[in-house]
Amino acid sequence: MKRLKLTAITALMIFTLSLSGCANGDNPALSDSSAEFESESVPETAQALVISRANKSKPDGVITKIKGLDGTPIYSSEFSKYIDKEGNSADYSDGNLGTAVCDGFAFISAPDGLNYNSIDNADIFDSDTLSFSGMSEEKFQDYVRINTGDKVNGLTVISAKSMFRDTEIELPDSAVGKYYAGCECSFLGELELVGYACAIQEDEYGVQAGDIIFVPQGDCPLPVMSFKTDEEIGIFHTYYTGYSNGMAWANKYGQIFLGNTQTTSADVSCLPTDGLFTKVKVVVKGIKMTSSPDWFDIIQADIVTIERQ
Repeated sequence: MKRLKLTAITALMIFTLSLSGCANGDNPALSDSSAEFESESVPETAQALVISRANKSKPDGVITKIKGLDGTPIYSSEFSKYIDKEGNSADYSDGNLGTAVCDGFAFISAPDGLNYNSIDNADIFDSDTLSFSGMSEEKFQDYVRINTGDKVNGLTVISAKSMFRDTEIELPDSAVGKYYAGCECSFLGELELVGYACAIQEDEYGVQAGDIIFVPQGDCPLPVMSFKTDEEIGIFHTYYTGYSNGMAWANKYGQIFLGNTQTTSADVSCLPTDGLFTKVKVVVKGIKMTSSPDWFDIIQADIVTIERQ
């Protein structure tokens, strides 16, 4: 079997980031009726995101030099954990940032519907280089902030966490997300996806036998994180490319895992036993997204139903 490979246009890495162990804050699971909502417009470049905002008070405390990916400043009261450059827990202080964690919000971008694979897009796929021609190299920066309790494309944000740090890369003050180090968020609700899925047949680096890999097709409603760093403009999002079991793909989602055939409670008998990809329609829940400028995105979800197309 050919190994599962994942590359980015700008780097080759294996994703190992975890924000676990950081303060969890007050992020209880929410039902769809647990908060009052108000509508809020989003940037024109992010119209594929339908966001309803939970009514929340403006944060207090000091406005810090740290800004989110949407350009708004972070308040000192939003830090749930702050470590200075010497590695000690401390209060916020300009010029002494080591690592800081904020509970309650994350940053996402709108899906663009440009999800390539070597089956549906064979006409632009080069099997020698495992690449797709005509892909945009633009560095998109259309991020919006989402908070715990917000609804995003029908899903409720039940937990969110962002991390900031003083990086070794010298970025100009105008750079988007100069101190941004990544985020994770979890959603309540179900989402229907169409694409290709396979069950990994043997343990490999980063995956286990039975892991279900999903590659979206066309207009995928999942939001995008995909954080990369440009030394002049800061954080942006771009395409990842991957290859496994005879199929290549390029999209902005990194790795999407839908559980494991040995532990899922869903009927996954439609998946081929030889590990090859097959086109499926799948309903998922328990969606969790994690990303960092240093590593690949990982999206995890549980299968509710899956059927071959």
